[in-house]
Amino acid sequence: MVRIGLYSEDSKLQQILSSALGKEFQVLLESTEDGINGMLAAATCDVTVLDLDSNHTSLQQCIACCRHIVKSRIPSVVMADDALRATAAELVRLGANSYCRKPPSIRDLKAMLHRAHERSSVHRGPHNTQQRFEETKSCDQMIGASPQMQQVYDLVHRVADLNASVLVTGESGTGKELIARAIHNLGSRHSRNSH
Repeated sequence: MVRIGLYSEDSKLQQILSSALGKEFQVLLESTEDGINGMLAAATCDVTVLDLDSNHTSLQQCIACCRHIVKSRIPSVVMADDALRATAAELVRLGANSYCRKPPSIRDLKAMLHRAHERSSVHRGPHNTQQRFEETKSCDQMIGASPQMQQVYDLVHRVADLNASVLVTGESGTGKELIARAIHNLGSRHSRNSH
């Protein structure tokens, strides 16, 4: 069972997600910064869902808390309404695993949560070469194990589920097309196109 730490002011959201996600997930709600920080410190959740709602009573404080959580490298999925799409994209750039619109597609959200949980399990376990290979082999034909390539793999995984265009830039011959293909193959667009 994957334990989800939901940081949200909306108590109904916990009930909705618990019902929709099913028995493989346990959704634990925290509505305050102290509460979610305590949950993370006690390691009572595997992945966090950060609910960014433009109607949040203390929105700037909520965003600051989400930035802190993301920078702490806790696996996280950002859920945001359309008014906060730019903020959600910023949190992904800072290190959140992925972003989904609110209300979310449950199928896409499940995939994001599983991916975040799998990646967190790899990072919590011993960092041997085989685990690193398993984590990065889904990046198609890209090769390399240097710290710089690990950053590339990490970024590819984080942007794969974004519901937004991704611009890949670089000099000729640096593998931009490989990165674009890996983003497509890892993301939800790939499963939609394969049907």
